[in-house]
Formats: sequence, C-alpha cells, structure tokens
Amino acid sequence: IGRAVKLASDTSYVLFARDGSRVLAVRASGALDVFDTRDGGKVTLAEPIQDLAELTWSPDGARLSTSTANRVWIWDVRSGESIWSLSELPTAVAVAFPPSGDLVGLYGDGSAVLYDLAKGQPVETLALSSGGAIRTAQFSTDGSTLIVEGAGMLESFSVPDGKRLASLRRDREWVERAR
Repeated sequence: IGRAVKLASDTSYVLFARDGSRVLAVRASGALDVFDTRDGGKVTLAEPIQDLAELTWSPDGARLSTSTANRVWIWDVRSGESIWSLSELPTAVAVAFPPSGDLVGLYGDGSAVLYDLAKGQPVETLALSSGGAIRTAQFSTDGSTLIVEGAGMLESFSVPDGKRLASLRRDREWVERAR
C-alpha cells in the first residue's frame, strides 16, 4: 500500500480490491467510500446503500458490485457512479466478475444469470442440476468457465453459452476454502 488513508469514525467494514489498488470503507450511514491506495484519493459512491448483503470487486479493481435483498448495482469506482443496476429481484443475489469485465454473473436462488453489462441484458441462465440454491460462484482466470457450488453440487459451465461441462456431487462436507 502506497499511502495511509483516514477512515471516517463510523466505518464498520473495509474490503480491499483483489489487486490491492483500492479499499472500500462501508460506513454505518450506508455511505460507501472508495480509496485509491496509491495516491490516497477518495470517491464516495453516488448513493448510500442500507442493508448490504454482498460486496464484490471486479478482478481489476475498476468496478464494485453491491447488493441488497432485492437489488444489485455495479459501480464505476473512479467516478462513483452506478453503471448498471437490476431491481425487483426475487431473492438476495451475489455477483461474480469474469476477468474481461464485459459480463457479470448474478447468482442466488438456484440459478446463475450471465448479463452483458454493455447491453444490460441477460445472455444465459445456468441452473444447478439439483435445482438448489447456489452458495458461491467463481469465473476461471481466463473467463471461459463459471464454477458454481450449492445444494451438494459443484458444477462447471462454459461461458457465455451456458453448456454444463461437469458435475460433482458431494457425499460428505466440502472443506471450506480460505478466502
């Protein structure tokens, strides 16, 4: 980290971008401050968000997703503006970013939906063969595969066509991986 940053006294949570270039400070007021760790610059996202359920950085640290029980936003952290949002969701969702940044995967209630961020449209819907809720999802480093886990299944899908590549059913508990 290049510089120390001063956090507000009501900061309740911090989350570093994967590449270490930025840190997000979540404040009790719902304000979200993004600090550049190289120069100490600060951007506050355009609207405070109450009842956050999930936060996810894009691999390059340029975008951030926030979600609540029924809405998700994708933010450009340089400007602090929302570049995409989806509301009236049936359940809380989480977000996975591929390295390319052109898609976003939303997952939660038993399916994962790939969205084209430029068009704001769904590209493909992926469902676990068991039909259960998806707990985690992660893109491969080249963005060609999405791995999802939930309901006792680990499954992989090709991106963006959504073809199921492989399935693994657990017969005993997974070993939780460190994050």
